[in-house]
Amino acid sequence: MRSNALINAWRAIMLGSLAIVGLTQCGEGAGAPAPLSIASGAPTPASLLLTPPPGTIYLGAYVNPSQIPAPPPSLVAGVEAQIGRRFALGLHYYGFYQPFPGPNEIDDVANGRIPVISWNCTQSNASIASGNADQAIKARADAIRAFGHPIFLRYMYEMELASTPRWRPTCYDPNTDLPNGVFSPQYFIAAWDRIRAIFQQEGATNVVWLWNPAGEKNLGAYYPGNNEVDWVGFDRYDTGDLTPFDTYSAAYALLKTIGKPIMIGETGAQSVAQSQFFSKLPSTLSTDFKLVKAINYFDSSRKDNYFAGYSWVLDPSNMSAFATMANDPYMSGFEP
Repeated sequence: MRSNALINAWRAIMLGSLAIVGLTQCGEGAGAPAPLSIASGAPTPASLLLTPPPGTIYLGAYVNPSQIPAPPPSLVAGVEAQIGRRFALGLHYYGFYQPFPGPNEIDDVANGRIPVISWNCTQSNASIASGNADQAIKARADAIRAFGHPIFLRYMYEMELASTPRWRPTCYDPNTDLPNGVFSPQYFIAAWDRIRAIFQQEGATNVVWLWNPAGEKNLGAYYPGNNEVDWVGFDRYDTGDLTPFDTYSAAYALLKTIGKPIMIGETGAQSVAQSQFFSKLPSTLSTDFKLVKAINYFDSSRKDNYFAGYSWVLDPSNMSAFATMANDPYMSGFEP
């Protein structure tokens, strides 16, 4: 039975998570890291790239209107019930040392969604690249392997945004990163490569690697390379009551030359603009942004320095417009 398979996967994940007990958020102890037994750079098999059926894209969401620390699956189910369909993707957020997959990802699989994991940093990329986080990385790789279902993984999404007291303060190291809170592209790529190599070494081959900047300028220096990335993405919000075309054009222009499928990792519109924004979204994506193959709506507010005070929460008065958008045939893609 499928339910028994999910329970067994959950048990295996919890056993794997025990490997990180005792780790601190600042490192895992002294000593030279064990050398990796394989080189990084092996591309993900084409069968796992998870592009949606032709003429469709994936629609996903992060549903947490009150910004509670651990939003339960029932929040996503509530929106799905209102719009009359299930999302194709489920967006979730974890700190570097938090265990995952967990209940939300189990619920995703049970309801036909592909999890999109936003895996944040906690220590510097230079420290990760030097091997100080290898045991934590292995624990996540083993848990994902035990989970056994495809997962999109976006490590350190929006890596080109500078650190502030409210945005990744513990990830920034003035000794190895660049001045003014800017994260070093060199060490970001080195950390990405090490994480990916460890995942491959541990046999966690059910990961689709999503490189997801915010969509600001000077992205190229942070790109790990075509063999290290499966999808690319950007996060853009309508902060000025604009159209989807105006919101996405600049970031899309920066990423389309890579030639990989694009995911809009996060997007949102403020309440007064939501209805118009949703009404234009399917036609704009299908006509002007053909490489965009997935989009996630951020049904929440933002509390970091970049969007402090903004709310993208779905207004009940705009739910009908959201439902119409969500049920447009172009937005109907599910895993083939």
